[in-house]
Amino acid sequence: MRLMLSVFLLALPLSLPSAAWAQAPLTEAEAVRLGLAHADLADLERGAVQAAEADVLAAGLLPNPTLNYSRERIGGTPDTLEQGWMIEQTLDVSGRRGLRREAAGRRVAAVAAGNAERRLEIAADIRRSFHEVLFRQRVIQATESWMRHFDRVESLVGKLARAGEASG
Repeated sequence: MRLMLSVFLLALPLSLPSAAWAQAPLTEAEAVRLGLAHADLADLERGAVQAAEADVLAAGLLPNPTLNYSRERIGGTPDTLEQGWMIEQTLDVSGRRGLRREAAGRRVAAVAAGNAERRLEIAADIRRSFHEVLFRQRVIQATESWMRHFDRVESLVGKLARAGEASG
């Protein structure tokens, strides 16, 4: 799951149109919205709910009837045969089918809650990644600012050394 989220989070910026990068910086809310709107996530959630709903339908169905055929010799003579057809249908008189259907219905609710939890985890991972990128951008900006400052100091010391005001 973590590997899938990492790949998903790395692919998110690549899926944005280049015009979106040029217009305005990406906000946290926009990053979360884009991440949660990903089609793979929606397909995963929809598939899990549909599978649970199919279990509800299956739990409510009656078992299939069975058809039996029997052929027996009676009295030991070859001319006397008895043939019989029997159809059997099991009936649920204990209420188990209703309980299975209720349990399957609760599994649908559990799957929906699992989907909501997964969305919250993904949103938290997106936020964490977003702020980690912001932190790294700020570190880069601070480092570049200090480099410019030291370049100015170096050029000033170089001018002073050429003018004989400072030692080389």
